[in-house]
Parts: sequence; C-alpha cells; structure tokens
Amino acid sequence: MNKLEKNKSMLLISNLYPSEKHQYYGTFVKNFHDISKEYFEVDKVVLCKSTSKLDKLFSYFMFYLRIFFYVLTKKYDVVYVHYISHVSLPLLICKKLKKFNLYINVHGSDVVPSNKIGKKLLPYTAKILNKAQRIIVPSSYYKSLMEKEFNIDKEKIRIYASGGINDKIFFKRDEEEKKVILKEFNLDPDKRYIGFASRIDTDKGWEVLIEAIHIIKKERDEYLNKYKFIIVGSGKDYSKMLEMIENYEITEHIELINLLPQEKLSRFYSILEWFVFPSYRKAESLGLVGIEAMSCGTPIIASNMAGPTTYVNNQVNGFLFEPKNSKELYNTMVKCMSMDEIEYSNMQMRCLDTASNYTPEALKDSYNEIFDGGII
Repeated sequence: MNKLEKNKSMLLISNLYPSEKHQYYGTFVKNFHDISKEYFEVDKVVLCKSTSKLDKLFSYFMFYLRIFFYVLTKKYDVVYVHYISHVSLPLLICKKLKKFNLYINVHGSDVVPSNKIGKKLLPYTAKILNKAQRIIVPSSYYKSLMEKEFNIDKEKIRIYASGGINDKIFFKRDEEEKKVILKEFNLDPDKRYIGFASRIDTDKGWEVLIEAIHIIKKERDEYLNKYKFIIVGSGKDYSKMLEMIENYEITEHIELINLLPQEKLSRFYSILEWFVFPSYRKAESLGLVGIEAMSCGTPIIASNMAGPTTYVNNQVNGFLFEPKNSKELYNTMVKCMSMDEIEYSNMQMRCLDTASNYTPEALKDSYNEIFDGGII
C-alpha cells in the first residue's frame, strides 16, 4: 500500500515515555506517537519513569493490567510495541488468548540485554519476536543483527530510524545566537568546545573520552589553552567518572552538566565544535544523539561500530575511531582540533546533508513501508 489513510486504529505500548518530571525519558516514543496520530486513531498504554522501587512495582502491575485490558477487550488494526523485553510475557499470554496484528519496534538493550533482568527475559523476547507480524529496527546494522541472532525472516523486518530527529528543535544556529547560548550555560566565549552527552553508564565510553583528555594534557597540552570539554549526563557510574577526572587532574578542563531536555540539548550541540560519541555498546542500534548533533551543524567523532557506522562516513561528515581505544580517540581529536576553517565548514555542510535524511518529512516513506504489504 502506497499511502496510509486515517481510518485505522493503533494501540501503542511502551514502558518508556516522557513525563513533565522526566522529559528526556523515551522522547523518541513520543515522537513516534505524534507521527502516528497523523495516520491512525491511536490509543496508548505507556509507562513513565518511576521515582521509587515501590512506585515502580505498582506502576508495572497497573501497566500490565492495562495491556491485558486494551489488547483483549478492544480491536485494533495494529498493536505496536516499543521496547519489547519488559512486555514480552503479557503479550505472549495475549497471543494465546486472541489473534491480533503485532508490530514490534526494537531499539537496543531490549533485544541485546546487558542487565540480569533483560537476560532472564530474553527467551520470552525471542518467542514473541517470532510471533510478531512485523519487526521494525532503527538501522541496517540492527536488521543484520536480528536476522543473525534471532533467526528472523528478513521479509518481516522494516528499517525505520526511531521517528528520526525533530528538525524544528535540532537545527544550526547563527553566530549571534551561539553567543547567547554560551552565556546561558555560563561558558567562556573565548574557548572552543568538544562535547559528550549520554548516560554515564557501562559501555557508553565516557572513560575512553576521559582517558583521551588525559593524554591530551600529557602530550599536547597547548590545545587545552583554547579547547574545553563538556560532559552532559548522569548515571550509575557518575561518581566513578568524577573520581577518574580528579585522579587525572583534568577537572579544570571539563564542564559537567546534568541531563538536558531536547530543547536545551539542541542548544548545547550548537555551541560545540565537535561531538564525541565513544559508545562501544553492541546494543547501540542507531545513536540518535549523533544525528541530532549533525542536524545542529556539529560533526561527530564516533566509535567505529554498531549504529553510528550507518551514517558516519569517516573523514567525510565526521570521524570514526577504534572502539575503546583512547589513544586513537586522542589522535582523532588532535586532528579535529587542527583542522582548518574551510575543511571544517565543508564537513559541517555534509553533516547537515546527512541529518536531513532523518527528519520526519524525509522518513515518511520509511514509515509507510512499515505497513506496506502488511494488514494496513
């Protein structure tokens, strides 16, 4: 089918969804919801971030009850699920009790788990994946992974870049606005900035960046006279990161900022000369942060693995370095800091060209292809 018409219904299920208090949590699911409303009558059963263990237990209990209620008592053309692992069991039960069209959008750790709960749920996740009518993945990298590790028929898989990036939020600013943003963040306007934004957790590569900054201090400290680093994020390894920064005596060269909502994150990207994406997670299915940075005109330096390799063309619109290799990251950053203005400007333009392929408008065909040949 070439075009969707808004006479169909969708139930959207996700255990990640933003709230007023946690605006950054699952924003791509909300973006997908907003896009889907153009084509479907959408009901949603979603879970926002909890503040305590007891609250989380109760929230999940009610979440599962609502899944059973909506799936079993109502009729939808599509039941569309983001992050399948934590809802695999209730959906397996629903599949035994009722026939319905199940579309599963996988994202990363839901099918390549790193924690104990995810690993325990993996057999149920594998079962429900094979019962789904369609599997949606964020990148060609993850399509290959699903075919290989879950033996999914490639005809069932569609590629859709997680709703893409909101180009009304993520766009290139002019120099005057950048000066205003530097003041907002209380940053020195005479410095140039290299940034990182992520959860400070295992496999996100924060320690690779810290080590590379340490090498710059030891071997090419003249660059630290004009460059400073900004780390945005929080997570379970935050105190470990602070200790590492202190031990390396590089505190004065790094600005630390807590997690930011999308609008402020966009302004943060805009003041950066380079964005570093050192994640070495196998589950890094796409890496929207890299595309968001590119959409703001900021070239990226990324690990040469997983999702980012599907949009970073080495030395064309950014740079790739060997995962976990802080020495190679150091060498790459030195090369970037030494780049002349014309070469940098050309790379910026190529970043913007790449990011333009990930706007909601550019992804409309990909969205339609999710349902093409299916029941819609």
